[in-house]
Amino acid sequence: MPTNAGFFFLPIMPKVMPAYSVWPQLAGLTDAYSALAARLADGGGKYFFGDQPTSLDAVAFAHLAYHAHSPAGAYTRPLLTST
Repeated sequence: MPTNAGFFFLPIMPKVMPAYSVWPQLAGLTDAYSALAARLADGGGKYFFGDQPTSLDAVAFAHLAYHAHSPAGAYTRPLLTST
């Protein structure tokens, strides 16, 4: 196995990848997004706790913006618009 400065290069990917499905994760995201939408609707405003934004609103926005605009959010983007 080739070495460089005393570190061994190990294969990153195994030769046989196990079967993986994103559907259970997408079902969980659908539930989470629906719960957030219901919480906002119950509050009667556009923020979680009234008419002023809080740190929870900022954290939720950052998380949802990442899912909406990042390349990693390709599977989650349709869920954001459907809930």
